[in-house]
Amino acid sequence: MHSVIEDLVNHIHQTGLLFTQACSPAEITRQSLSLAIRLIKSGRTLPDSLLAITSLPQASSAHNLLPQRAACLMTFLGLKFQLNDHYLQHLVAATFAVCSLKNNAEQQEGCQLFWREKRLLFFSGLLKLQKVAQAPAPHRFLHPHRLNEEQSLFISVISLIKNQQGSMVSRLKPVIPRTNEREQHRFECLLKYPGEFMPGCAVSFPNGEGVFLFTLTSTTGAVLTGSGDVEEKHLRQIKITRYQALSLNEWLSEVKACDAAFKPAVRQLIPDTYPVSRLPGDLQTIITSLHDTNTDIHKLSRRLSRMPVFSDYLKKTASLDNRLQLPVKDVKQAIMTYGLTRVGDMLIMRALNQRLHQRHFPQLAVCIRFAELVAAIASELAERSNVKQTPQTAALIATFITAPLFTLHALKVIKHWPLQRQRLYQLTALQETETQPLPALSASLAKQWQQPARYQAVITHCSTLPAHVPEAVRADAALAGLSILLANKWLFGGAECENTKLFKSQALQSLKLTPSSLSEIAGVTSYLMWLPLRQRS
Repeated sequence: MHSVIEDLVNHIHQTGLLFTQACSPAEITRQSLSLAIRLIKSGRTLPDSLLAITSLPQASSAHNLLPQRAACLMTFLGLKFQLNDHYLQHLVAATFAVCSLKNNAEQQEGCQLFWREKRLLFFSGLLKLQKVAQAPAPHRFLHPHRLNEEQSLFISVISLIKNQQGSMVSRLKPVIPRTNEREQHRFECLLKYPGEFMPGCAVSFPNGEGVFLFTLTSTTGAVLTGSGDVEEKHLRQIKITRYQALSLNEWLSEVKACDAAFKPAVRQLIPDTYPVSRLPGDLQTIITSLHDTNTDIHKLSRRLSRMPVFSDYLKKTASLDNRLQLPVKDVKQAIMTYGLTRVGDMLIMRALNQRLHQRHFPQLAVCIRFAELVAAIASELAERSNVKQTPQTAALIATFITAPLFTLHALKVIKHWPLQRQRLYQLTALQETETQPLPALSASLAKQWQQPARYQAVITHCSTLPAHVPEAVRADAALAGLSILLANKWLFGGAECENTKLFKSQALQSLKLTPSSLSEIAGVTSYLMWLPLRQRS
């Protein structure tokens, strides 16, 4: 652990030296993004190292400390706030770069031109606040209605860096009243960790005193005692007597001595990220049972009851779907409401959405709204058309089709949704930087989640004119493509091009539907046709 942290500190220092040299904006950006990746990776396993670099004194001969401290704190907060990694990478890199461009006007101008040309919005947006970063009381510039999300977080970070007195919680006090409700809610997670405890603070405990090195769990920490031993102490037993009792180098030396005693990998101080690329293991067992015609419903119900995230979802959905909308309180009753096949599709869709929605980025709310609308339209089309698939299956296939929207890097670093002008049944406006078409990415994900070959075939052909799709999956593929077309049109507006009109005509013919059916579906799904206010322009 010690060597990793030491290498990280050296890497930060070397990257900072670039800004004292005649370095091009492209190289500055590349190096800043590279540093951000390393900080995020280290912070996920060694979060206290970020706090130590942020708060502990360093040698008086050290270079400008603001860039490295701000980048480390931005990384720490981003990980705690569960920001998407690519989004966070750009935030951290922009923070480091902007704080480093202190007194070089020519370099600032060159970087601004480069960032605007490359559409690096967070870099150019934060550079507007470069003078704020030099102010003695940056928190005074916080205003919930004048700053965007990234700018507000940047000023909050700078404010915390400028105020080195006390714990993270106490340093937040002048910041919180000047932020909006959403940001205040985010900061609540810091009450538990790091809370009052910061690396390198002097502490006392029953029968002794020492130095707090780092947090082990949400309730315990590693403490260097007066006898020179490192012990695990319960946080309730520890009283802080002084902050910044060690320098960064002293803290590194003490951490080195306890490498063998404490393994940071066992600590879970940063929220876990569940992999999107595979079907969850616990759900796999459930799905296998659902596909077994001889499965024991009582045993299956008991197993599902031990998984509240799925059992509660089934009961809630079944309560809304039954004709009298009577509350369903039993998992078995919920299973019997839908049948085994439909329940399987519903659980997979639930698990997939959980994983797709777990990390925040600016366009997340729009992605969720669009994906929900596509799935709802697909479900309604299946209910009204001649396809054999159930509404639940149609919604699941639609969810796989829109799933890549949550993983595309291009969507993580933009502020407004790229409107589709042509071929509304495709997602071409969202895949400009992708080497593989989105349907291929969706089909690959469906395969990783062990979905039937038929589902994969439907996904592969969903963006193709129905006349060119194999007859075996033509109607299902037309349904999926029509769902995307209608969601694009109803949610974002825009006129239908000739290709869009042709697809719509062929899809309606394949599904044996009339335009009046689409009007009915528009009415049923209208509750989903809204966007967050800041995304409408």
